[in-house]
Amino acid sequence: MIEINNNLKAGYLREFLRIREAVNSVDPIGLINGGAPVDEYDPEVRDILIVIPNAKTQQELAEMIYKVFVKWFGNDTTGPIVLYNQIASRIFTNPT
Repeated sequence: MIEINNNLKAGYLREFLRIREAVNSVDPIGLINGGAPVDEYDPEVRDILIVIPNAKTQQELAEMIYKVFVKWFGNDTTGPIVLYNQIASRIFTNPT
C-alpha cells in the first residue's frame, strides 16, 4: 500500500512539475519575467492538474486553463486566450 501511494505521489509530482514548466514558460501574467519565484503559479497549476482529465481536446484544455486564470486573476489581468492556447499546446505535445 505504501509503495502504491509513493508511486502516485511521484507521478503526481512529475505531472505537476511538467504543467508548472508549461505555465512558467508562457508566463501569461508576466510574473516570472517580473522576478517572481518559480512557484508563483503553483495554485493555478494545482487547479489545472485537477481539470486536465476532463479535457478531450487541446482547445478544451486551453479554455479550462483560461478559466482557472480568470478565477485567480480576474478578466482584466488574465489577458488573451491565445496565451492559454500556448500552455495547452505545451501540455498536449509533451505528455508524460
